[in-house]
Amino acid sequence: MLVGLPLFLGPLGLVYGSSLGGFYEAHASGPHLVLRYLSPLRTERLAWSDLTRIEAHPAFRGRWRLHLSLASGGELESATANVEAVETAARLLQARLGAAARGEAR
Repeated sequence: MLVGLPLFLGPLGLVYGSSLGGFYEAHASGPHLVLRYLSPLRTERLAWSDLTRIEAHPAFRGRWRLHLSLASGGELESATANVEAVETAARLLQARLGAAARGEAR
């Protein structure tokens, strides 16, 4: 039993790290951006002022990730998705980030 556990967890960890890792949903909620992860117990709230840049980046095999750069120097990334979904999300969130930087409420 203990011998089989690493054989199961190893490939599962590689799949998670390569394509399932990252947030799955970004929801603009007033003064915050709420990120939801695969685990139902994990969400993250970011103030718009915590974000410095939002970009779409290619990941692998035609899949893309949304990258969020933080004022603290950190970076968050989404799970992989198709290019259209990631670029659309990037444009919408960039507009929201710009509005927040100008002090406009949405």
